[in-house]
Amino acid sequence: MIKLKYSIKRTITTADLYDATDPPLVFEVLVRPPRAWAVLHNQFEDGGSSDAELAKELISLAFLTVSDEENTYPLDTIEAANELEAAIEVENPGCGKDFSCNIAWAFGRHHYSFLGDHLGNSLEPLPQSNGSSGEKSPVKAS
Repeated sequence: MIKLKYSIKRTITTADLYDATDPPLVFEVLVRPPRAWAVLHNQFEDGGSSDAELAKELISLAFLTVSDEENTYPLDTIEAANELEAAIEVENPGCGKDFSCNIAWAFGRHHYSFLGDHLGNSLEPLPQSNGSSGEKSPVKAS
């Protein structure tokens, strides 16, 4: 039997998402969001990253929980993302929708940056292969 340590989630904070709140909110997020997240993220960015309903859908697809270090709440449904937005709105009137949009946008930036930083040891794709193969050493001509 193979025993490997592999986790489908990791922990990030609002600071990782360009929001310097004190104290930070802590999120558990998927290491690899589903394809539906990537498709919606492209639509969200193409639309100016300002659609709060789409932002909450993105949050529900990639985020698992949110915590203020005292309480932890699930965040993996649109209803939970609505509750997060409402909680932000209570403490910061007029900021709930902006928070949802900012978190959804910043998570996309963070996710792709994280991949780039951690996949740096992978083979570099060849330009002529459209990124579909690894860099190979040229063959010596004799």
